[in-house]
Amino acid sequence: MKKTAGTLTMIAVLSATTLTIIGALGSIYMNIISFAESSNPNSYQTLWSTQTEREKIYEAIKESDSHTLIYHETVDLYEADVLENVNENVPFEEQRMTYFEVMSLSDYNRLAKKLNNHSQQVKELAAGEAIYLSPSGRFENKKRMHLYMEKPYTLQFRNNPNKYTLEIVDVYSHAVLNTDMAISVLVINDALYKEISQKSMPRHIDIFQVTNADKAEALDHKIQDIVGGDPYMWNRSLSSFYSNYHLISTLIGVMLYIGMFMGFVFFAATGSIIYFKQITEAVDERPRFAVLQKMGMSHKEIRTVIAKQVLPVFLIPLILGVCHSIAAMVSLSVNLMYSIGAPVLISTTIYTVFFIIYYFVCVSTYTNMVSNGDD
Repeated sequence: MKKTAGTLTMIAVLSATTLTIIGALGSIYMNIISFAESSNPNSYQTLWSTQTEREKIYEAIKESDSHTLIYHETVDLYEADVLENVNENVPFEEQRMTYFEVMSLSDYNRLAKKLNNHSQQVKELAAGEAIYLSPSGRFENKKRMHLYMEKPYTLQFRNNPNKYTLEIVDVYSHAVLNTDMAISVLVINDALYKEISQKSMPRHIDIFQVTNADKAEALDHKIQDIVGGDPYMWNRSLSSFYSNYHLISTLIGVMLYIGMFMGFVFFAATGSIIYFKQITEAVDERPRFAVLQKMGMSHKEIRTVIAKQVLPVFLIPLILGVCHSIAAMVSLSVNLMYSIGAPVLISTTIYTVFFIIYYFVCVSTYTNMVSNGDD
């Protein structure tokens, strides 16, 4: 063990690197894809569409063989700035919101029902209360909830001299509007919403929900041509589930592919080091095992001895590598506020299974070499 300490250290480092690369990129991929889905609940959202544009969108959907219109809804949002001094010395993840858009309680319940979010219906809100709709995962919202709710926000709406104080009483981990067009949305009661609407200019949004939105490339092009803007690019007039999801999944998919390739390279390097180490040891140990066989030791007993002898070479680096990668992943989770449980568990389990299989392969190879005299 003394002589092989350097080799075991190298194996442990390579194992930790492999697990960290795969676990980190797997976590980032799963979280970003989950965010892309939760932050784009609607197939299409258009801003200030004219009646002519709506009719053209209806016609484009009707002409499509793969898609049908599920529903068309409209909603008005009002933009507000937070009247609160921002402490620039505070890290970004600990800063409070500086901007909100508000929607009425009835509009929220109507859209939530359309999206089958019946469990997230809101029965009542007082005049100074609000619910913050965050598309981020529950893990991130749980860590930041105290920032949202620690004290009320003072808001001033565009073209409105009045100031309004709102206290966030709950945070929902979902959205009813695509967040590239409506981010930081607050739900307020209808009476206060009506008061704000009489003195402020809204942002009017049309929502078109269609079937098979994840396969709507051709329809995407048609609707983009109607409202203006280039395909697969965010623009102020249109928010598309397909364009947003496709762009994000493509970019992150490339990163995941690169990460998996690097992980495979490191795993191959780990396996090569272990294999050649065992081959070298087998050649050196062959005369000793030949003596043991002449003394009556069976093939099964030799295999048992070799299995115990080889086990530390696999077990110690694996344990150290897993512990090191978990420490690195916990740090990633804390800093990026990502949920890492499932990706880390999956990557560690798969890596361990392959390590165990490779262990039995090496034991068999080692045993055959010292028993049969194979080169």
